[in-house]
Amino acid sequence: MPSWWGIAIHEIGHAVVYTVLGVGLVTTARIGGRGGATDVAASVEGLQHEAGLTRLIACLLAGRAAEALILDRISIGSGGGPDSDLAKATNLAIEMEHAFGLGSEMPLLYHPPTDNSMALRNDRSLATRVNARLEAAYDDARRIIDQHREVVVSLATRLQAARVIDGADIRAAIAREGGAE
Repeated sequence: MPSWWGIAIHEIGHAVVYTVLGVGLVTTARIGGRGGATDVAASVEGLQHEAGLTRLIACLLAGRAAEALILDRISIGSGGGPDSDLAKATNLAIEMEHAFGLGSEMPLLYHPPTDNSMALRNDRSLATRVNARLEAAYDDARRIIDQHREVVVSLATRLQAARVIDGADIRAAIAREGGAE
């Protein structure tokens, strides 16, 4: 049986960071079945540049950050499979380096997305740059979760009880606490 408290913390971590950073409009946070989800209508316009993509990586890593800060542990749920938060964040960081022209080394050289795990294994410099992007975004997520710790715990308590929270309620709780960055 899943730990609903841990899953609620994880999903509200995502919801709070998405909202604070303005990366997208959170429509719902929910838990049940075998896990949870945070539904977001992403701001396509905001994701057309490096800063926006870096904020998206922070959002993807925010569930893990919330677990680390509030539960003092990290579940394997944020990693594991190709659809995991960690895989999505890593793949986006690789694309920033290789496909979007945002890398610090040979930014005009396009590398078509193939097997990203092989690229990381075979190119130590790429792995180092990708990891630096991930660590910077994770630090941003941790900072936001830490600043909004009380609202994260409050919303996670509500989510654990109700199993679904509407995005408008999440935005209202953050606004009452002090709002977005």
